[in-house]
Amino acid sequence: MHGYHPAVEDGELYLPGIKKALDPALYPFNAQFFMSHARMTLFDELVAASVRISHLPLDYVVLLWHVACIFALLVGCWRVSRICFNSPLAPWGSVALVASLLTIPVAGTALYIMDQHLHPRNTATALILFAVSRILAGKHWQAVPLAALAFVLHPMMGALGISFCCFLALTLCEPLRMRLRAPRTRLLPKRAAPVAAIVPFGWVFGPPSKPWLEALHSRHWLRLYQWTWYEWL
Repeated sequence: MHGYHPAVEDGELYLPGIKKALDPALYPFNAQFFMSHARMTLFDELVAASVRISHLPLDYVVLLWHVACIFALLVGCWRVSRICFNSPLAPWGSVALVASLLTIPVAGTALYIMDQHLHPRNTATALILFAVSRILAGKHWQAVPLAALAFVLHPMMGALGISFCCFLALTLCEPLRMRLRAPRTRLLPKRAAPVAAIVPFGWVFGPPSKPWLEALHSRHWLRLYQWTWYEWL
């Protein structure tokens, strides 16, 4: 329904990384073009290991991984929506909605919900959804290994997912919510809550370099005021 294009876009980075993990003699020149991305994740080694264990052709394994990622993402959506809705049919409607919109670009980000090729971001997203479902169910410690695995598969998605899970856990923490509603207490000063929430994620506020800023300015979708009307819709 959404198409399958294994070597487009970021596939040109991660697919060669998988091949080089299987055969280090490949790409003897300029391998840093894709290894600069592949070396920051264990995803290529994991897929390569599944090829060695299964003895299946690489193309088959990549396709099976892609289908498994889609299935895991939809299961994660189902588990989250099952907690959010009381109706037994509502979770299935939620899953159907997400499934129909997998390749719709998220507004202003130029990213799909699910790429049309195997990407470690897809696997990390599914794991983050499972972690979110565990936090919503009040089983916070079960979310820790899921978020950690998401981080080693895709560090950026994992870091964002861990940040979201931490904020979600704080939001659902009843003692903290009671303290935030109190005008002043000795346990939680008036400005302590936002400071405490920001400190673990101070890396977000580090100053970017000038070349990085120039690269950002070439991407209009990263600035809300330059979105087109249909992106706002």
